[in-house]
Amino acid sequence: MALTASTGCMTVIAGERFFATVYPMKAKFSRVHKHVIIVSLVWLVAIAVAVPMILVRNMALLVWADRDQKWCEEVWPRYIVGVETDEAMSSLCAYDFPERRAYYTIQVVVMYFVPVAVTSVTYSIIGYTLRKRQVAWRQSDQVLIQQQKTKRRVRVMVGRS
Repeated sequence: MALTASTGCMTVIAGERFFATVYPMKAKFSRVHKHVIIVSLVWLVAIAVAVPMILVRNMALLVWADRDQKWCEEVWPRYIVGVETDEAMSSLCAYDFPERRAYYTIQVVVMYFVPVAVTSVTYSIIGYTLRKRQVAWRQSDQVLIQQQKTKRRVRVMVGRS
């Protein structure tokens, strides 16, 4: 749950930096109410992603002569999708776990693909925007240098006449 919340917060930070860099005049940094809502939504998504894992975890116990061994295991609902028979004519059931597949698919999307995509796109746009502004500043520096040269020429011409 904490990992999902951390990933979500890092994604939100990337979005906040995007708006602060690309739209600096529109970005409102003092909106505490907005930030509380966004962080709350991130934590709600983290809780929603963690709830299925809490529901399918069971404590397993194996008793040995000298010790007890405990561990958590996932017990997902299983569905028989077919029956196979082997050479000895004994039946083997083939099981499917669609809930587990759906859970892990959603987890990978929420924890990996969405944050990577959002972060990559936002930081790429931030880099492009900053590079574009840097080129504009270089051009304005060149204009400033040209204006200074022109002012010197005018001073020299006025001083000589």
